[in-house]
Amino acid sequence: MKAATHPAHVEGVTPRQAAQRLYDTGRRFASLPFGNRMLAIEIVRAFEGANVRFGDTLASGEAMQAVRYELQRICTAAIANPFDPEHLDAVKAESARFARQAGRASNTETQQ
Repeated sequence: MKAATHPAHVEGVTPRQAAQRLYDTGRRFASLPFGNRMLAIEIVRAFEGANVRFGDTLASGEAMQAVRYELQRICTAAIANPFDPEHLDAVKAESARFARQAGRASNTETQQ
């Protein structure tokens, strides 16, 4: 008789672990789904390949709120790091947008 192969059970995932895994897989606070059920699915997807099952993730509304809070803290810390490539790209994009708007404003002033 062949032994059943089940993935190893992972003891509960903490909100901090879930938030870090979401961040590592490219999810950011602003892009999180509103519903707790969809957030739980996103967490499981973030742990894909790590033997984490749906039942291992967080099951309460308070836990989902904690994941959102932790992910917001991670994102805020990354933005505060001036050498973070993602932050530098965002600053460059914002600067370019401002330059375009300032260029339009000066063009309209000279036309008047």
